[in-house]
Amino acid sequence: MKLKVMTFNICHGADYGELLKINQSPNGPLCFGYELTEQLLTEEHAEKLIETWHKSVNLEPVADLIRRYDCDIIALNEVRGEGESPYYSNQAEILGQMTNKNFAYAKAVEFPGEGSYGTALLSRFPIKSCETIRIPSMEEVPDREPRCFLKAVLLVPEELTVFVSHFGGHPKEQELAVETFLTESDNITTPVLLMGDFNTTPQDGRLSRIYDTMKEAFEKENFFTFPSFHPVRKIDYIFAKNSSQLLHFSEQKVVTETVSDHYPLYAEILFE
Repeated sequence: MKLKVMTFNICHGADYGELLKINQSPNGPLCFGYELTEQLLTEEHAEKLIETWHKSVNLEPVADLIRRYDCDIIALNEVRGEGESPYYSNQAEILGQMTNKNFAYAKAVEFPGEGSYGTALLSRFPIKSCETIRIPSMEEVPDREPRCFLKAVLLVPEELTVFVSHFGGHPKEQELAVETFLTESDNITTPVLLMGDFNTTPQDGRLSRIYDTMKEAFEKENFFTFPSFHPVRKIDYIFAKNSSQLLHFSEQKVVTETVSDHYPLYAEILFE
């Protein structure tokens, strides 16, 4: 069995092309949330940037990329859900319709007066079950954005368990996320995929316990995925394991298209 999979932080479909036009600096375009605080912007410039990031949403480039790669399973981070704001909608369902895929959504956080934000999964295969698993919050640093795993069982036709997550940026948050995943996946007998934006590099060492039990599509190559206009960090991952059969990655690539502030990762996994 061969599966074509992708993980992609879509930055809620913010019109990244428009953001890059607006957001220029002497060192090149800024990446919202990454270098913004390090730059001196006029108040007017900053307000325009934030308004565009918030209101200018276009999911067609995301859907087009997914369709062109003809993926079987797609993990998505920074996905909006429905809410009071007209700029929040069920993006998982919309992308499912645009790509002719089954969909699931796990809400990580609710922004009052706006809507929810979380992680999603698109699948060519039927989704047998789906649940949201909360990652414990840090006691040391309060008021951090809540995080979660989306855990789904797919019928491919045999069962396959998929975890999708977007780890927090603090090292302790990442440690709690790893511990949560290892606990939740410990007794699973199906093949397992783990995908998402983990906000940490392989060199940081906080994913070492996952590397001990799973294969990573890009572990022999330090492909960079962030920020997409000038990638300098690898923080997005595709992991897989299969307790009953051998598996290997027959193809893997970074999709170097600037649709979001992250590059997507694409891999083909062969279960033998």
